[in-house]
Parts: sequence; structure tokens; C-alpha cells
Amino acid sequence: MTLNSSDVAQDDDLSSQDHNELRDDIQQHTHDGSDTTLALKLGKILTAGETISGDTLAVPVYQDTSDNKVYACDGNDLTKLKFLGFAITDADDTEDIKVQTNGIVGGFSGLSEGVYYYVQDTAGTIGTAKGTYECLVGIAISETELLILKNNKGEYRGSESFSDSIPSSTVGNLTDTVTLPGYCTEAVVDITVSVVGGATFGGQIFVRRQGITTGNWKSEEGGSNIVITAVLSGYTITITVTGISSSPARSMSGNGYFYT
Repeated sequence: MTLNSSDVAQDDDLSSQDHNELRDDIQQHTHDGSDTTLALKLGKILTAGETISGDTLAVPVYQDTSDNKVYACDGNDLTKLKFLGFAITDADDTEDIKVQTNGIVGGFSGLSEGVYYYVQDTAGTIGTAKGTYECLVGIAISETELLILKNNKGEYRGSESFSDSIPSSTVGNLTDTVTLPGYCTEAVVDITVSVVGGATFGGQIFVRRQGITTGNWKSEEGGSNIVITAVLSGYTITITVTGISSSPARSMSGNGYFYT
């Protein structure tokens, strides 16, 4: 089945010539110019925010909400991981660029069929290993073709450390905060609490943007009733340790791990 212009996502502000050019570029990158058997609403014309060379080798890109321009994804930068699709033409800053957002994108070499591919720490590249931060872009269906996948839940998006300490004979609860990134929906708070002259203990608490916004972990070390609480409000997770007497020095430390 040949890909027709009606099978390509249409934008009211694109001319018929633009649609035809987009169709041709998508068809070139799906099955290397041969007839495609997958007719989907595949892409659109956007504006590049930097020099992107996607004509020979498709480049994973995201759209920056501050200027609506397209930039190469970077597995080492949390702000550059909202994968939109693959740029399939060349463009400099402010020029039109064609982005394939769904379907099968071709033009690769040496892909491992059946293996997932991720954005790498080198901007605009993909590989089988996850970058510093996880961003899935697709699964190889041949040595040269990738089926685009995106918006997967549960992808790791980084961490933030927290800590607090209170000297001996001082009243107060241990507390600190971490910030959940705006594009994440859940966090795991991994915490360790130490009491001078006493025990060291800890655990993990799960919180989510919707549903379980408060979690707690209880310890009865030494006959005490120590409670560790994590509360998500807006984008802030507040970690608090209560139930330790004011006599001993105590401290807490840990990390919040963030997921989409």
C-alpha cells in the first residue's frame, strides 16, 4: 500500500506542496523510499531552534515550550527529554524542519532487531544503553528501521539528595525537602536515620502526584515509636522524622528518585 497525502497528519497552516514534501520525506525514511505497508498520521513541519542534521540519519528531538522550537534530545539533560519524534530533514535555527512523530523511521544501520533504543548522553543520538536519564524512543524492527515508542510510564528521570541533623539535648524533628520535576508523576524516597548511641535504620517511601500523596515508615527501634513521613504537595516532597527524644544527637540523609 502506498502512503498517500491523506495518510499524513494535516495542519491547517500547511500548503498542499508542504504536505506532499512531508509525505515524501516520511516515505523516504520509512522503508528507505519503497512503498510502506504502514499508513499512519506520521508527522508535521515545525521550526528548528538549532542546527539539526536529520536527512541522512534521523535525530531524536523535543519541542521546547518556551519558544515552540525543536531541539535534539540529550540523555544527560532533564530539560531535553520530552521526546517528540525524529527530525528527518536538515535545518538551521528558525528554519522549517520535518519531524516524524509516529510509525516506522528508517535510514539507520546496524540496529539489533527486537531491542529497545534510548536517547544517549551525546545529544541527538540513540543506542541500546540508557543515558544518564532514561528516555525510550523506539524498538528496532530491522537493522535499518525503528518503530517509534514514547510516553512510557515508569522511566527514571533523576534524583535529589536531602539531609538534616539535630544536636543532642535539642528539641525538634528532622526535616528537609526535594522537588519533583514537573514531568514526573511519582517518587521513591530512600532514607537513613542515625541516632548517636542508638540505632541506624531507614526505609523507602513511595509517593505519587495523584492518589498516594503521603507515605510513612515506622520504626520501633529501642522501644521508640519513630515515624518517617513523606508528603507531596504541588512539586515539593517534605520528608520529616518524628518520635525521637530530644536527648540524643540524630541525623537523616537520603535521596528522592523520580519517575514519569
